[in-house]
Amino acid sequence: MQIDKVVKTLAMASTIAVSGTSYGASLDQPFLSANRNPLVQIHGLPDAQSAKLTRSGYWQGALSAENSNTFVVESRGDEAITLDGETYRSTLNWKYGLAQGWELGLSLPVISHQGGALDGFIEDWHDAFGLPDGDRVNYPQDQLRYAYQNGEQVLLDMQDNGQGLGDVTLAAAYQIAKNAQRSWALRAGYKFSTGSVDRLRGSDAADSYISLHLTDRTLKDDYGINFHLSGGLLNLGDGEVLAQQQEDQVWFGSTTLSWAYSESLSFKTQLDFHSAFYNSALKQIGDDSVQLLLGASIKVTEKLVLDFSISEDIAVETAPDVVFMFALRMGEWR
Repeated sequence: MQIDKVVKTLAMASTIAVSGTSYGASLDQPFLSANRNPLVQIHGLPDAQSAKLTRSGYWQGALSAENSNTFVVESRGDEAITLDGETYRSTLNWKYGLAQGWELGLSLPVISHQGGALDGFIEDWHDAFGLPDGDRVNYPQDQLRYAYQNGEQVLLDMQDNGQGLGDVTLAAAYQIAKNAQRSWALRAGYKFSTGSVDRLRGSDAADSYISLHLTDRTLKDDYGINFHLSGGLLNLGDGEVLAQQQEDQVWFGSTTLSWAYSESLSFKTQLDFHSAFYNSALKQIGDDSVQLLLGASIKVTEKLVLDFSISEDIAVETAPDVVFMFALRMGEWR
């Protein structure tokens, strides 16, 4: 399985890191997450990142695993959408610091759409706290169906499980400015069409983005607080998924507040947001999206940090109902 290969690769990288010169992993980095809506994650929306770049001649690595559960059945005018399933996404990230404040990055995602097993848990959770369930109880549990219809034309109807490589992204970053209090960086990336469009692991198009990042450490010494802010523009290629509805450009951004409870534990809250990816009357794909992530980072060893978070769709139904994310990050090594 491809996920097994990813895990073995990270294990090999960890051995290299331990044997070479390395530096402690940071607890204050943003969560490696973005909107995992099945019709959004096929595009080149980048994960949140800080303005702190990898030092010249050093490597960094991270392996993230996300489980997102989505349920929505909606119709408006001539449009109808069904998003019912779970998406498992494992991503291997590599970064290398070049000379004079430059950084290269590579992101390799493995994506699997499944019926999943969280529907019962989520329904019980909604019942316990009196939350709306969006008619979940009227549909079979743990099924997979991603479908979209416009008038008499069925443009998407995927019901088959599958796993494979998603769209690979190559990125670069430049350190605009850096001092003891603040860092500024410019990041850019190019997403290749390596994932299967038929299995919603890619859009069958090349996307590119550019973004500006700020990391502020003004309150770190007195209060243990670090702040990250970023914003950028994503240019979408001519994709094959809902091609007539797809927008040409999407604005995106993220903000992260990290509080160091101790030298080995940091609590974080993060907001991720972006404009709509599709021109649609359906809010699930046609509205701007906002997600709230809550979680923490734990220093496992001096070189390894474990991140975990839970996200909710603040702009309801524009993102998965819930996303569980775990990431293992390694400090710099060479």
